[in-house]
Amino acid sequence: MENLIYEGIVFDEYTQDDGGIWAEICESCAKKYKHKIANNIDDGGTACGCCSVKGCNNNGSDPNKKHYYIDFPPQKIKFTSNKN
Repeated sequence: MENLIYEGIVFDEYTQDDGGIWAEICESCAKKYKHKIANNIDDGGTACGCCSVKGCNNNGSDPNKKHYYIDFPPQKIKFTSNKN
């Protein structure tokens, strides 16, 4: 799978389905990038997996930390090789 780049943030995991393209993002990364992604965060509270931001090691195991979904507008993303 290729990396997804949105607003300069690299995501190494994401889901592409009939509903669009989305990923999970941890509370720490959401705060770090809030000025870039605030309009695309869904804080419905059901996300619980690993953070999809490349380099983040948050695996979603801390129940005290929120995880969010981020929906990507297709016209603002690009894909790149996940090779180093």
